[in-house]
Amino acid sequence: MHIYCETERAIILIGLKDVNGVFRFPTDAEGLHGIMLSTKARTPIVAQIVGRVESYFAKTFAGGAVDITPDFAGKCTLSSGESVTLYAGVLRDDSLKADESWQTLPAVLRNMPKDKNRVAYLLALQVFAGTGQESVKAVASENLLIN
Repeated sequence: MHIYCETERAIILIGLKDVNGVFRFPTDAEGLHGIMLSTKARTPIVAQIVGRVESYFAKTFAGGAVDITPDFAGKCTLSSGESVTLYAGVLRDDSLKADESWQTLPAVLRNMPKDKNRVAYLLALQVFAGTGQESVKAVASENLLIN
């Protein structure tokens, strides 16, 4: 399955663990957190993201090391008014550790204005927490089994 980006630019929120096992996120984006990517039309976005991450870290990664969540694409707006797409993923390379100066996602969220861009990052937080793809059901309390 190929996924294509609907905007001319994208932001990659790529998590890398630090020495304590905490995900931290590098940034070079304009006003939003993540790695900026100028996209190419009609080219699958995952291959473009892998290439941009490799360029950012100046390293070629083994297949699967750049693990992008395929069904997450958040919509954000830069201060210039340009729409960008937010993608989320994890860099699985034990030879690299995140720089302690990079922010954690909760720190990124605390520093963001409470606008639509923040909603996209909150949804990304759900993806990193593992709940972004789960099916959740509500049950009435009388239907619960108590041991």
